[in-house]
Amino acid sequence: QKSIRGGYIKNPKNRTRRRAFDIRVFAYLSPVGRIGVVTGPRGVIAIGYVKKKQAFVKTPPPRGPIEKAAHKFLKEYFRSGRSRTKLRLDLIGITSFEKSVYRALLRIPPGQVRTYKEIARKIKKPGASRAVGSALHKNPFLIYVPCHRVLCSDGKLGGFGPGLWMKKWLLTWEAKKRV
Repeated sequence: QKSIRGGYIKNPKNRTRRRAFDIRVFAYLSPVGRIGVVTGPRGVIAIGYVKKKQAFVKTPPPRGPIEKAAHKFLKEYFRSGRSRTKLRLDLIGITSFEKSVYRALLRIPPGQVRTYKEIARKIKKPGASRAVGSALHKNPFLIYVPCHRVLCSDGKLGGFGPGLWMKKWLLTWEAKKRV
């Protein structure tokens, strides 16, 4: 049995202690607003759009290697529309179906788009277009796992958590930088 005491997990069997809460948060100020990044010891836990200006007012600069890699990714992306920086992701709580969808999204080049139906076919689940949309809705890795590059079959934008204005902006940004 393990208990949490003062930020540490105490293991009574072998009397060892290790940090229980090594979660760090920082904000990156991008052209579309603040992007919040949450990291843990196993990798990036989330990258998301921060809607309120008050949030992350005084976040420390990125310190550890995972934070620095996430910062580098965002900096490169918003400078050139792409980034070669690979991030280690903490995939806890993500289903195998969602992982397969996210892997398919990582193969979409910047400036290009696919449909929900194409992604479903790519992961060998041709009838799962709606489930793909559901997985994209849950995507905790905004921009890195590029759910903004997925459209409806009729060419409409579909949905996007932070708002369709941002989806349009990101697609336009990538298309401009691609030239």
